Order: sequence, then C-alpha cells, then structure tokens
Amino acid sequence: MYNSWVEISQSAILHNLSQFKKLVGKSVGIMPIIKSNAYGHGMIQTAKIVSPKVKWLGVVSFG
Repeated sequence: MYNSWVEISQSAILHNLSQFKKLVGKSVGIMPIIKSNAYGHGMIQTAKIVSPKVKWLGVVSFG
C-alpha cells in the first residue's frame, strides 16, 4: 500500500553527534532528546546508539 520507507543509519547518528561535540567544545555536555519513540524509529534502539557517547538523554515519555 505504501511506497516509502525510512532507513536509520547508526553511523550517521554517531557522525552527527560527533559534529555537535566539535561545534560546542569538550567542556560542554550534550543531551540528545529522543522524542515520542524517536518519531516511530524506536526510542530504545536510538537511545542505545547514543547513550555510550553522552552523559544524559532527554525523553518526552517512555513509550
């Protein structure tokens, strides 16, 4: 029925995170916000990708 799909790239997410870290500097903490099940892309899966690289995660809800 649908002719579209979404592919999530773990390497792209980690690359974007590293670019933000470079932009703000080493002395600034980054807290990625994972909104409402990551827009249907899997809140847990997305959190697992970024959590080893950051101290905090921001979430709207847990489901």
